[in-house]
Amino acid sequence: MIIKQSLLKVALSLSVGISLFSFTPEILADQSRILYAGQHTEVGVVDVLINGDTTTVDYTITTPGWCLNLTHLYVGTTEPKKIAPGQFPYAHTNLGCTQFDSYEVPTSQCGYVAAHAEVTQWSVPIGGEVTYKVSHSSSTREEGLFDGDILINGEWQRHLSRCVDLDHSIGSNKEYTCTLYSSLDMNAPVDKPANLDLLNYMLNHQDEYMADPNLGGLGLGPATKKDILAAGWTLIENSPIPSNLKGNQLRVDYIVNQALLYGEGFIPGPDDIIGIIVYCGTKVQVTLMEFIRGDIELGSETAWAQGDFPFLNNKGKPTGWGTYFQCH
Repeated sequence: MIIKQSLLKVALSLSVGISLFSFTPEILADQSRILYAGQHTEVGVVDVLINGDTTTVDYTITTPGWCLNLTHLYVGTTEPKKIAPGQFPYAHTNLGCTQFDSYEVPTSQCGYVAAHAEVTQWSVPIGGEVTYKVSHSSSTREEGLFDGDILINGEWQRHLSRCVDLDHSIGSNKEYTCTLYSSLDMNAPVDKPANLDLLNYMLNHQDEYMADPNLGGLGLGPATKKDILAAGWTLIENSPIPSNLKGNQLRVDYIVNQALLYGEGFIPGPDDIIGIIVYCGTKVQVTLMEFIRGDIELGSETAWAQGDFPFLNNKGKPTGWGTYFQCH
């Protein structure tokens, strides 16, 4: 029977003039796989989307409070030989803390998929919705700098907040439903997200600038809160700064230059300030809340997309808890 089937395939291929070797019996189809952190915690999905000659593999975090730090992806016509994400052919290793990552690979290579990630959990619901309000009434605040109150697990928390969006306004003592983004996220909803590392650097040196009576030896006097705000807008805003908010331009230039010189690639440590972006929709001002990173970062986990086949060691025994799956 096997010989007859083989002869029949050859006869059919010759009759229609196609190559037997280009024939693919499997039909590729889109599919979605759960992304698990630490083996049992569902944090997102990995979607494999077939579009002609190109296949897109998307990682999406769906559980608030989690984000992607890095991803490793195996896509190949043969099964992955071992559980070694660092040796996978595709990798994005400097994602910061994002909710989404994507790869495009040749569909012709899509036989098997193994999707690995490192994810971090936070006590603030990054990627999720929160209730948020600001107060402009404090005498210690200037325009663009205010108290921000955020409702987490039924309790209000107050943190120093600032405007990072000159195109819109936000009402005082009005509750908004908003989404949180990490300032490590290159997809954060600000004009220049690539400069958020510079902004985090500036936030962690603002007290130093405001305490320096000679500001870098230039004889400019200490920086003011208005100078710090203007420097922040210069770094991440496209819109011009209103004349009443510009501060002292020489001091602003010094602060900006310090960020450009020393802030590239800056990542806040456990004791450093980290900005959390608060996005309340297209018609409301985007703001940033200041947190201490070590107070809100809970830890990192390995994550794998749910698969059908375990990785095997040299003795043919399952190793680790990661798995992989086929493209069909």
